[in-house]
Amino acid sequence: MKASLLHWRNGGELQKIGMHKIMNINGDKVRVHKSDREIFEFLTSLENFEQLMPESIQKFLVEGESFLFALKGMPEIRLLLKEKVAC
Repeated sequence: MKASLLHWRNGGELQKIGMHKIMNINGDKVRVHKSDREIFEFLTSLENFEQLMPESIQKFLVEGESFLFALKGMPEIRLLLKEKVAC
């Protein structure tokens, strides 16, 4: 397994590149000592995203193939898992 792709769609503004829409999420870079398969399985289980949220998380709710979250002082954001591709 060489790479894994996850495509998300949210209610906010998305950057469009060619025919693809992408969302940029910036944060600290960390090295993960796990296999591609382990990372893919972790990220395709939406419940795991709560562990990745900052301390300012005020709401986190998984509903089917989407999750809703809110950070202190920010509006609620819903992310929908649109596609999973394990390469």
